[in-house]
Amino acid sequence: MYSFNKLPHYNDNRELVGLQILKFICSIFVVQIHTYSIMGKFLLPLCRIAVPIFFIISGYFMVSNKGTISSGKLIKIAIKIIKITIIAYSSYILFDILIRLLINSNLEPYSRASYWMYEFLFKTPVGGHLWYLTSYLHTLLFMYVLMRIKKFHLLFLIIPMGIIINLLIGCYSFIFFEESNPLSLSRNALTIAIPCVAIGVIIRIYEDYLPSQKIIFISLIASIIILYIEHIMIRHYIGDIIIMTLPVAILTFVLFLRSNFVWNKCKYIGLLGKRHSMNIYLWHPMIATIYSYFPIYRHINPGIQTIIVAIITLGISIIASQISLPNKCVKFVRNIISN
Repeated sequence: MYSFNKLPHYNDNRELVGLQILKFICSIFVVQIHTYSIMGKFLLPLCRIAVPIFFIISGYFMVSNKGTISSGKLIKIAIKIIKITIIAYSSYILFDILIRLLINSNLEPYSRASYWMYEFLFKTPVGGHLWYLTSYLHTLLFMYVLMRIKKFHLLFLIIPMGIIINLLIGCYSFIFFEESNPLSLSRNALTIAIPCVAIGVIIRIYEDYLPSQKIIFISLIASIIILYIEHIMIRHYIGDIIIMTLPVAILTFVLFLRSNFVWNKCKYIGLLGKRHSMNIYLWHPMIATIYSYFPIYRHINPGIQTIIVAIITLGISIIASQISLPNKCVKFVRNIISN
């Protein structure tokens, strides 16, 4: 266990509706990144804040009311993420094999050990967006090890180091490299997950030192303007974040965190974020691929693809949560055995 010797501002006995709404918005941002819409190119710089915010939220909720992070909680979170990862990996691998068979593509990559090693470390060959899960698992493992060797404070040194490495091998790689580097070099625990999770932890502990909402809001607007100026200046970069991405992500997170009394009026959107944001993130690429194979796809304005994929994925998630099919299958098997 690591103690910060400071009680956090937030008591987790109450629901933070603002953050649940933010999760839902960020899940739609991720769909926007991976699909096409009329506003896609314009919204892309802003949509890039989604994954950093997901990591920041994870770090924020790691800290207990007593200002501690326990190894038991890290293990509990890891077990949950491992289950999700196994289901997601298996689903996308089977889906990829099916697609390859339909288009008569080669299945040879699955026979190489190097393929599976790369899959676990960087998660890009199948379901590239699932790098989020593996990076989160690596982060939890890293935090657990630091806690066991009593060096947990080193976690916060990774924030500047990881972000600088991300920028220099990602969107600003043109400073040192003639060609762009693979995205897998900047999509990992060291360069994005650990820094953002650590930022979430810091916000949780020192939330009461944050400036007023007015200052946060003005700072956010100014940061978004600078973000777009920076994006225009290096529009040909290849990477997930630019210099202003994380400031905008942090300010957006704090704005939604501190405006909870306002968001209580939108509690139903908060429920969507709480229950379905992860499903939207995980399954929208699969839905988008399936949707592209239907003949109706050619007769619908491609500019609304993001909206259609998001609605279909959300609808399936809601239906699946109501049906509770896995639980019914388990009960069915138990009844057969008992009889």
